Amino acid sequence: MKVNVKEVSPGIFLIEERGLSRIYKPPVNIYVVTGSNGIVFDAGYGNPAALRQFDRAYKSIRQICSARGDTGSISRILISHAPPDHFAGLKKLSSKYKLNIIVTSRMAGIIKSGTSYRSSFEYREPGSRGSGTFRGKIKKFFDRISYRLYAMSWGIEFVSRPDIIIDEKCSININGTMWNVFHSPGHSDDHITLFDPASGILLGGDNILRSKFTWLGPPRSDIDLYLDSLRVIMKLPGLAMILPSH
Repeated sequence: MKVNVKEVSPGIFLIEERGLSRIYKPPVNIYVVTGSNGIVFDAGYGNPAALRQFDRAYKSIRQICSARGDTGSISRILISHAPPDHFAGLKKLSSKYKLNIIVTSRMAGIIKSGTSYRSSFEYREPGSRGSGTFRGKIKKFFDRISYRLYAMSWGIEFVSRPDIIIDEKCSININGTMWNVFHSPGHSDDHITLFDPASGILLGGDNILRSKFTWLGPPRSDIDLYLDSLRVIMKLPGLAMILPSH
């Protein structure tokens, strides 16, 4: 299989993970910022095929870096938000490459277990009487079966103890440069964005996509917060490049 990796800016590589179906499992972009203290942004899927894609791509990245005298090392992994196409591979990648897992406290509360994850996405239709009725119990039963199949297909593995908890507004040192982390809700209430003021590069997660409008549906999306986040991004000084997750 062809290795889907591209150097989008010096020392910043895009790995595109692709599933068998673009509808069921849309391609997801993982960014690897290499250097003396590199970082991975977003974790992609956790199923074996996705992990093999990452492994082949990272080997290619190491070869490129080695040819120019760079170690191409990475030491940490940070996710933009907590849907499974961004965190499912988090624990496996951390274990294989000895990466410290970085999340916000809000993300940590979502990805700590299957129960907390499912709870974060629960949505009750207005006027619904909930799961206490016979119909509600039947729905809950089939929802559990559907979730288990979904979790197996996407390779979801939860993280009960992240290595580093950060604030939703802070700075991270990446290879001697301070990148700004800021909360950018709208698509998801836990969404964060990573910005390098020195280069003007923005790792935008799902807030700004390449070829389509982002998802803004219940229960964790908010169009007003989304528009506020876009206004903040548009006013970033020196913004030169936006790197989306899809």
